[in-house]
Amino acid sequence: SLEKLTVSWTTADGEKRTRPLSVFSSGEQALGFVRARLQQVADTPAENRLVFLDEFGAFIAADRRRPLAELLTGASLSVLSAQVVVVLPLQADYAALVRS
Repeated sequence: SLEKLTVSWTTADGEKRTRPLSVFSSGEQALGFVRARLQQVADTPAENRLVFLDEFGAFIAADRRRPLAELLTGASLSVLSAQVVVVLPLQADYAALVRS
């Protein structure tokens, strides 16, 4: 809600939750924005699509990288594209972090 500056969602268990925008970290805000934007893109039919998230990992806290990977490979965005390229700064072995 832009009027109340809150975000509301329903959990996997069907529980409705609401949080003020101010309690989200910058990484959570970035992940939420990208999740919403990718869903908009996925909902728009396209014959061919290539998605780049250039250095997006730099904006996501380490504990949010697994949810990002799950989002990009999960069923909800499977129609998004056959390939999603995430360009990350080389500061860690990100492939190992995703697998762990």
